[in-house]
Amino acid sequence: SKIEAGKMNLQMAAFNLHDVLGGTMKTFGFRARRKGLNFHYYASPEIPGTLNGDPERLRQILINLIGNAVKFTESGFVEVRVTTTGITAKSCPLLFEVRDTGIGIPAEKQERIFSSFEQADTSSSRVFGGTGLGLSISAQLAKLMGGDIRVESPAPPVAEDPSPGSAFRFQVTLGIPFGESDKPYLAPLSLPGPVLVVDPIPLNRRHLCDMLLSWGVKCYTAAALEESGKLFEEVEAGQTSLSAMLISVSDEVVNPGPELKAILANLDRLKVPLITLCFADRREGGRNIGGLETSGTVLQPVHPGELHALLTQVGEKQIRLPQKSAKPKNRYHLLESQPFHFLLAEDNKVNQRLMVRKLEKMNHKVTVAENGKQAVDLVESGHFDIILMDIQMPEMDGLTATEIIRENQRSRGHYTPVVALTARAMKGDKETCLASGVDAYLTKPVNFPDLFETVEKILELDRKPFTLDDIPPQIA
Repeated sequence: SKIEAGKMNLQMAAFNLHDVLGGTMKTFGFRARRKGLNFHYYASPEIPGTLNGDPERLRQILINLIGNAVKFTESGFVEVRVTTTGITAKSCPLLFEVRDTGIGIPAEKQERIFSSFEQADTSSSRVFGGTGLGLSISAQLAKLMGGDIRVESPAPPVAEDPSPGSAFRFQVTLGIPFGESDKPYLAPLSLPGPVLVVDPIPLNRRHLCDMLLSWGVKCYTAAALEESGKLFEEVEAGQTSLSAMLISVSDEVVNPGPELKAILANLDRLKVPLITLCFADRREGGRNIGGLETSGTVLQPVHPGELHALLTQVGEKQIRLPQKSAKPKNRYHLLESQPFHFLLAEDNKVNQRLMVRKLEKMNHKVTVAENGKQAVDLVESGHFDIILMDIQMPEMDGLTATEIIRENQRSRGHYTPVVALTARAMKGDKETCLASGVDAYLTKPVNFPDLFETVEKILELDRKPFTLDDIPPQIA
């Protein structure tokens, strides 16, 4: 209504497109992972590192389009691409494309989907729910920013996945601060050799190679490490070189079979840095593969800045080479060097006192919730660095509380790690807990060295340079 009344003004500011785009993708990463979707984005390397515009309104358009794409796609992929043409010293026209392999939109409905509360197909509405005002608001915001939104459904097929779906495209023209037009977001990398990209999904391999090539890095690709035996032999014989290996963490990598175990054992001799790519629920497995300690982990969807930083360290020989895992002398460096705010959701008084005493002895602050509902309310009203969540609690159990917390935080772009604590250790319990959105799973009675080591790993990996601060409130 503010837009229609002409009362909506853009708030111009300098911003980094990758921070806005990467943060938005991270917001929907857990939901996409839970649905088994391939979820990634790519931005043209020609786009300057700093742009002028309204990042919050741009973020809101992306949230609506990406959120709908994930919501209406049950299998396949959701892909976001940003390209540019005709950059001048002062302006940068951008074309955003959000593609999916979802339910699609009938041709006769496509002109009306940008109207308030228009649902493309009533049968789809019964299955998936409506889109509400999201597309209507997005179209008006794009117009306010000097562009428009269009939809193509079915979307043009891609070689990696010819499934039908939809492609939403919108154009906006953003300003460029003085002297920034010829400054790319990320500089070329100086690596002595190519990088091996290992991922079972062709579309993921293409995205990673596009990224590497834009930094001047050559790459080899493989669907699995087992396919790279000849390359490893050449590296060992000195016939070729590898600067790094990027390995997507899959079930096969986490639980390797005999052939993969043998390959991993031989990798120790190659002395090539290993960088793992994984979603949040896999990050513990990404730290160590077959007894080899990795040089770093990048959370998916891959943010170019984080991967570029790790590869820069590779080029400068600042990353540790793979070696047999060994526990550091100070296992709890973070926990013992700075205070953190814990939320302990636990109904047992004895367990409460024991946990609080242990954590406060390490100079941490602990807030206690008696049940899942209290935990949800406390997370809504305060900030916590990590949550210790008992699974069996009265009024609301820990899994339900975790799911609600994840959903509430997703809408705001926040993410608080959760460690599940449970007296149950039946087959399938761990998988059930992880599926609810927890980051780690421990059984009771709690072994404190295990707890501290788990929390330490999570805090080390919970780098959030791209977390959204505040998603703009709904326009009413």
